[in-house]
Amino acid sequence: MIRRVTTILMLGLTLFAGSALAADLHTWSAIANGVWSNAINWTPPGPPASGDSVLFDATSIKNCLIDGAVDPSVVTLAAGYLGGKVYVNLAASLTCTEFTMAGG
Repeated sequence: MIRRVTTILMLGLTLFAGSALAADLHTWSAIANGVWSNAINWTPPGPPASGDSVLFDATSIKNCLIDGAVDPSVVTLAAGYLGGKVYVNLAASLTCTEFTMAGG
């Protein structure tokens, strides 16, 4: 009985820890003014939080201006992000653990 409860408890903690650590994926849609911090420029709505993943793809080819200190975990500029550029304001910063830029 104790072994069964321990197994269930450990499984629950593993699932909780995995969901708590999971990062959200935010895709640049640039519906509004092209500023990173504007919630409407992202799908799902809201700028990426610390540790989230960011994708720039064919959803929008508009430029992005990073206007503050941001630290997503992963930033990907996919081949479909044609003509779009990501600018970092002089008073801003971009820190990430993985950056990928596809050719095209």
